[in-house]
Amino acid sequence: MKNIIISSIIGSVFFLLFFSAVSSTQELPAEKTAPALKPATVEEQWGIQVKRISLTANGHMLDLRYKVIDPVKAKPFLAAGVTPQLIDARSGAKMGVPTTPKMGSLRQKTRAPEAGREYFMLFGNKGGLIRVGSKVSLVVGDAKIDNIIVE
Repeated sequence: MKNIIISSIIGSVFFLLFFSAVSSTQELPAEKTAPALKPATVEEQWGIQVKRISLTANGHMLDLRYKVIDPVKAKPFLAAGVTPQLIDARSGAKMGVPTTPKMGSLRQKTRAPEAGREYFMLFGNKGGLIRVGSKVSLVVGDAKIDNIIVE
């Protein structure tokens, strides 16, 4: 009985150590030390609040979530005629919003944005270039938001 308990404790400790080592290799500490974007300035200037940008689809896509604060200022982010891009700060690579034949552009569009509502944009991640901890800029028309850190 003691051997079973000791074995399970050793296994648990090994499991925790292994996972902490694996998760720490996926982050880029140098990128995280960059200054964060200033939410008040972004909200005042562009009428949106960036909630998060995270990897999805096994790292092949980036999921941007943002909340509309001022519908008038946020219109360019939801307009059909603009082409949003994410720019990787380290390499300068530009990632666009994929368009599929059946679903169209993988982002929300509307002529009448609603205050308080969250919207999304999905971006391709060519070759997995952008990773957790990467710093990116969001460019939509004339709007540019720098120093967004990927979760």
